[in-house]
Amino acid sequence: MQAVGSFVCHYCRKVKTDNTCVHAAKTCRAGHYKFCYTQLIAKGLSVVNVDRGCTMKCETVRYRKTGLEKYMLCCNTDRCNSHDIWVKE
Repeated sequence: MQAVGSFVCHYCRKVKTDNTCVHAAKTCRAGHYKFCYTQLIAKGLSVVNVDRGCTMKCETVRYRKTGLEKYMLCCNTDRCNSHDIWVKE
């Protein structure tokens, strides 16, 4: 039984280009976290990593020294973070 105000998020440290998890997919309980997220880390036009999980903050950040950018797509319902960010040709 879920606690009131909590939801389940997909958890994956590395999402492949076919939108599946490299390792066994898991879930995390949002609980005291506020969002489920899909996060994209890019350098220029190249994708460095995509991952999913639970977080307290949803923010997009640019790291000037390294040229990396972190983009987060956030949501707050059960298993809502299955965003497919890969561009299909």
